[in-house]
Amino acid sequence: MYTPVTPVSSRRTGTFSPPPSTTGSTQTYTLTPGGTQRLNVVTRLAIEGKAKDRKDAVGLRMYMKLSIPMDSVSPGSTVALFPEENLKIIGSPQVHPLDANSAPYNFSSTAFPLLNDAARALGLPARSSKSYMSVFGLSQSPVVSSSRSSPTSVNGSSSSLPLDNRYTGHILVSGYHVSYVLPREIPPRNRDDDTPIRTSSTRSRRASIGERNTMQFMAALEVMVPYLSKPPRAPYYLSIPIPRCLSNHIRLRMFSPGPAPAQSFASLSSAEDDQQRWEVVTEPHITNQIGKLGRTRSYGEMADDESSDSTSNYQPGGLQDAIQGTFPSSDYIRIRWAVPVKSLDINGEGGRRRVHVAQAKGELTCVVLGKARDRESDKEGIVMRLEQKGTCKDVWFAGVATMLGMDIGLTAKNAEAVLWAPGEDAKWTVTGGRGYTGYDIGPPTEEENREASLEYPDMMESTASPPFLASLTTRHDSASSNTSLLRAPLPADPMPNYSFEGRTNNLTPATTLSSISSAPSDMRSRASSVSREPAPTIKSPTTDLTVHINMNDLIPASKKEFTFTISGTILVIPRSRSLGMSTSTSTGRSMHMDSDLDMTPVILPHFSVHAADHESVTTSVRNDCTNAKLEVYNISGDLRDAQTLKTVLQTGKSRDCGKEGGRIALRALPPSPSGNRGYVNGIASPSPKPRAMNTSGKSGAVQTYIAPARRKREGPAIIPSVKATITPLTLDFSGSPKAYAVRLSLTAPSDLDSPWLEFGLAQPYVGTSASAAEHGDPEVSIAAISIDGVSARYESSTRNKEDILSELDTLNRAGDSEWVAWVKVHVGEAGGQLQVDYVVTHDTSSPVHEGKGKADPSSIRFGVLLPTFTMPVGCLDATIESYPGLSAYTVRSNLSYRYKSTHGYRLLHYSIQDLFSPWLFIETQPPPSRARVAGQSAAQTLQTLVRLLPALLLLLLVLNVGTEFRHMRRSLDAWGSVHLTRSESAPGPVPIPMDGTGAHVETETVFVTTTLTSTVTATSTKRPGWFADTASSPSASTASSYSSSSSSDTISPTARGKATKDVPTPSSQISKSKSKNRPTKTLRPEVPPSSSPRPVYDSEAETDALAPVMDLPWLNVQLHPAAKKAIDTMVDGLGIVWQVFRRVYHYPLDPP
Repeated sequence: MYTPVTPVSSRRTGTFSPPPSTTGSTQTYTLTPGGTQRLNVVTRLAIEGKAKDRKDAVGLRMYMKLSIPMDSVSPGSTVALFPEENLKIIGSPQVHPLDANSAPYNFSSTAFPLLNDAARALGLPARSSKSYMSVFGLSQSPVVSSSRSSPTSVNGSSSSLPLDNRYTGHILVSGYHVSYVLPREIPPRNRDDDTPIRTSSTRSRRASIGERNTMQFMAALEVMVPYLSKPPRAPYYLSIPIPRCLSNHIRLRMFSPGPAPAQSFASLSSAEDDQQRWEVVTEPHITNQIGKLGRTRSYGEMADDESSDSTSNYQPGGLQDAIQGTFPSSDYIRIRWAVPVKSLDINGEGGRRRVHVAQAKGELTCVVLGKARDRESDKEGIVMRLEQKGTCKDVWFAGVATMLGMDIGLTAKNAEAVLWAPGEDAKWTVTGGRGYTGYDIGPPTEEENREASLEYPDMMESTASPPFLASLTTRHDSASSNTSLLRAPLPADPMPNYSFEGRTNNLTPATTLSSISSAPSDMRSRASSVSREPAPTIKSPTTDLTVHINMNDLIPASKKEFTFTISGTILVIPRSRSLGMSTSTSTGRSMHMDSDLDMTPVILPHFSVHAADHESVTTSVRNDCTNAKLEVYNISGDLRDAQTLKTVLQTGKSRDCGKEGGRIALRALPPSPSGNRGYVNGIASPSPKPRAMNTSGKSGAVQTYIAPARRKREGPAIIPSVKATITPLTLDFSGSPKAYAVRLSLTAPSDLDSPWLEFGLAQPYVGTSASAAEHGDPEVSIAAISIDGVSARYESSTRNKEDILSELDTLNRAGDSEWVAWVKVHVGEAGGQLQVDYVVTHDTSSPVHEGKGKADPSSIRFGVLLPTFTMPVGCLDATIESYPGLSAYTVRSNLSYRYKSTHGYRLLHYSIQDLFSPWLFIETQPPPSRARVAGQSAAQTLQTLVRLLPALLLLLLVLNVGTEFRHMRRSLDAWGSVHLTRSESAPGPVPIPMDGTGAHVETETVFVTTTLTSTVTATSTKRPGWFADTASSPSASTASSYSSSSSSDTISPTARGKATKDVPTPSSQISKSKSKNRPTKTLRPEVPPSSSPRPVYDSEAETDALAPVMDLPWLNVQLHPAAKKAIDTMVDGLGIVWQVFRRVYHYPLDPP
């Protein structure tokens, strides 16, 4: 591991004290494109520890020798050593300087035992008698800082006092790394002449690595490393992060495993050993030091994932169970140990050990393609394509082997034979998830195992595999003797072979020892086919499959879930009901109908995991046969019982059978008169594909099965049309849509490059504020995905945008969009009618406004997530269903065509390119609440009253004026009668009225008399009266007669009253008082004189009383006293309001 440090400028030339090392340095320098300098500062590493029983972690001590190039770093800078991972540092790490000869400066081994152990483990020379502080010219150590603990002084010696951090530096955890902080105080240069300094004799020559200025330190720290796994369902497993170094040594002691085999999950065959020993696997491989730890032996029962010639690192001597040795440079040292688990080679397992599975679940899809006849047995069966997706939870193995196997077999009950379908590949297609490395069909033969042991190292160079698989091969066991000579490779040719031909025959011993590893069987088979290609052996579909699993990928326990998929096409021949079944190959209709009736229904086959403790398989069946119907029965029951028959599937239909499964029978339909060419009575013509070999190897031909005639795609891959139906949904009783459902209906194209159809759901930014930042990301829930009515396998990723973009490189073409989900649907090669239902939930707790203008705060606007496909689409048809209770809504979208109907809103877009991201925003008005409706009604009523109030006030005023006129008429009539009576009773001169200035008022009286004879007399006199002028001017009298009747100047009261009664038309008297130049005219009715004339006075000629006013019947309104009082109160209030308005209008002046 390269360690980054802070780059510094070139320091001054010279040497440092402690003097630079005279030995060759192992640092490597690298300059990255960014300009950051990286280097390795650890030149030697030693690890010691002891594992104790019933503990969750192992205590280790790590000793490091550090060599710091002072030309590349600056004092006080931090250098990362190795990742922290799951380590826990205990206590305070200790650092001590070394001189130029790598000898530690003087310190007290009693006060610092950890430093003493570090010097011993690193193999350093004896410590110097010189104190490090003497380099600075100091006689004793300075007072230590508060950040470091000070041990008790021993005999008052200065060597028992710890050095300060500013002189030695210190180790800490920084940025998830265990780092070393360089000292801040650097000793002066060239102070000690007795120390030899190696410098270049020629200044122009570049200094070599050994001549560069370096400072050396040794560091010791105690750490706790927890177990990643423990028995009983896993071995003891340690993963220790370490710095990269060329010199590494480890010594680890382990507790005794105990004598009880049952407690360690050992098999009964291992009980023959008197004493249990550990089986150990390390990564990388640890080279054992035999001279120090005694003899070793190899383990006889090897798993095929371990090297057949690897020696054991297990030691049975006085050090108890332990491993000790050196190992190459690495970022981690991984150690597994467990009690040996001996496996019995049952049915030729080939040495590969098997995993255990706690629970297995499967989803099987059975597609019935038709019928076919086996020529060898002349029996007819059903051709079906099986595809099962399995999930294994809690996969475990108690041993140390990592490349394991899991056996899976096909279970076909009530079937006479299971063969490969004619014209199809005679093999299973197996894929897997995390931990999958390959598979085998049946046990390998002895010849295959012998060839693979020699040819696999060459194939390892050309096959893709994890870089650490080749090193996970070391096995350890104490019960074995020395390495057998039979396991050692043959001597190599002394002349090296530089050609690239025949490399499998020129293996060096080193290559054989280091490369023979856990070879998957599929790699061995491929390696065998390189050297020679024998005739392939086709095995039966019922032969067990061995799926290879790498347990390294299933650690920790949270990842112990293994998934796999197995698919293939087989021919299942059911058992016949009668022995006298006809075997004729005639294609007549009656023969096929009889064969259908005699055929026993087939139980749906499925794959089973043999090592599973609990297993359940859910099955579904689909009919893809064009000229036959598929009958589906219950798993048990009499076929003659109507309750046993589940359903009858026509072409393209499907049915879920649940966990119980079911039985199927294919019945041929009567031939159609207008049938397709090449079909005779429902039987297809022979297929041009090569026929597959049967298991027995005998030659023979089979009759082609009934299969749907699929049209081959000739144009580019395109989705013809996509129909999206959007349905607003509510999550509460508020009536506002807070979610919506989308149903996608499309035809998945066939013969694609990939069996997966992918589409994404994105929320674009279209210059609006309704983004995910305002009201949260929408939540997408896939409800169901089906193909032709059968549930399909899919993968949905709802992670954040960064995770999706890291897996899909082409999404940047879809524009600036916020990706919410990415869905992959397995449509296979045939395609079909795909239907996807998903629900999107938005957070509409706060209204969303758009733009700078005023928006209705009650409006709700949300974006609809429409699919973005990775291939072109012919037509996108989006329909927004009408939502009851919502008012008119507004739709914004980048789809070209749209129109609105009674059923909803429809949008269309044609000729869509791949990765076109459609966007659609809907703004709706939610239904008003009851309180809001009541408020709106009250507001409308008040507004209506305000509009009618002026008319009501005007009507009241008119009524009031009419009433006042009636009162005025009555008053004037009464006053006129009183005045006339007074005038008749007291004759005499009438005083002349005068105005306010003392001038006489001229009065002119005009009489208009209407009689039955239509005679009108007008008389104008000018004489003194009550309101008349003084006698300064002569009076004038003018009379006009319009009939032959006579007129007189005076009338009597009796005649007046009589005339008044006789005249039906009322008369009017108009009297006006003016100044001198404006006389007043009075109109009064005049009646004919009576027959008995009598003398009258001048004052009796006219009167000031008003004539009766014409009665208006609609003005004579009789109101209730309470209503009249209320109207009067309202009128008084309006009067006050009127006065206020007048004052406001004339402000600041007073109203006139």
